[in-house]
Amino acid sequence: MSELWAQKYAPASVAEVAGNDDAKEAVKRWAFEWKRGKKTPLMIYGKTGIGKTALVRALAKEMGWALVQISDGDDVKKTLEHAKHGANLDGTERMIFIDDVDAAFDKASVFAIASFLREATVPVVLAAEDYWTQKISPLRALCAKVEMKGVNKYAAKAALGRIAEVEGADEPDLGGYSGDLRAAINDMQAGCWGARDRQEDVFKTVGRVFKATSMADALRAGNESELDMDMLTRWLEENIPKEYEDTEEIANAYEWMSRGSVFDARIHRRQDYGLGKYSRALTLGGVAASKNAPYAKWTGYSFPSIVRSLSDSKKSRALLKNAARKVAEKTHVSVSRAKEDLRVLGGAALEKYCGFDEEESAFLAEGKVVKEAKPHAKRKAKA
Repeated sequence: MSELWAQKYAPASVAEVAGNDDAKEAVKRWAFEWKRGKKTPLMIYGKTGIGKTALVRALAKEMGWALVQISDGDDVKKTLEHAKHGANLDGTERMIFIDDVDAAFDKASVFAIASFLREATVPVVLAAEDYWTQKISPLRALCAKVEMKGVNKYAAKAALGRIAEVEGADEPDLGGYSGDLRAAINDMQAGCWGARDRQEDVFKTVGRVFKATSMADALRAGNESELDMDMLTRWLEENIPKEYEDTEEIANAYEWMSRGSVFDARIHRRQDYGLGKYSRALTLGGVAASKNAPYAKWTGYSFPSIVRSLSDSKKSRALLKNAARKVAEKTHVSVSRAKEDLRVLGGAALEKYCGFDEEESAFLAEGKVVKEAKPHAKRKAKA
């Protein structure tokens, strides 16, 4: 069996961990404080697949610590007793990593871990998905905490793109991405990106937003869905005319979505993901509040046409990208600038110099480059 890409391309340093910049900075600060004598254990928490284990392993490597990982409650006392001795035979300082502390250990093991933490002389990091579960309350009181959030779409796209380029895989489509980067990498390796069945969740979420009677209900519907905000926005903008009957309601709904898109543009431009709460409130809450009275009718929602058109044009976009890469390499410009050059000059002017293959030449000769540019140009103008 081939090696899992999530392991093969695991980050070698803290900086290489995708997303969660604040958490990475906090974890490194904790490590240096431990070196300086402030010996407080650390608990990292957040949902599965967002890089908790990858961050801990990268930190150990960066700090020169030999990692001792404990992942279950079997004979935990003996394991901790052996692990608490400060260094290996080669003098390398040990670091204890207790993973899934909220799920993999019973109460007796939790108390054994708490006893160990009170007198630990080696750096100890714990990882949990549910930080507030009652079972690990004895551990919370003994640890500093760092929260990790779902890997944002831009960081995930960059990480997946690097792997796809090396492995020759299809560039990932982040339409159904929910912040779980590990699952996204596994899907890409299996060749079934986007095949996870979320259709029931989609229709339920869209209906809950449209029929919500308060902003809080609409936001809750979005938060409890597996859909990322970008895809949920596409579904809403496609189905507003189907759900709302009054033209004023429709206009108001699109107006609120437009205000939300202003914050989306700021997030992309500033890389300030804290603005996401404003985008969500304006988009989800605004759409829900646009109706004059609650709707009880059943509505058959449609798949977003723009997503379908992008899916249908996947091959042509890949041809454009490959041709643009060749232009970029020859003319020493960025790929995005090379696409603009192709739009202005056409493929024939650059074909001989850049060495396009037959498929790329045929695609460029059909004049589809301008057509491919439209969705991107529209988004730029909106931002």
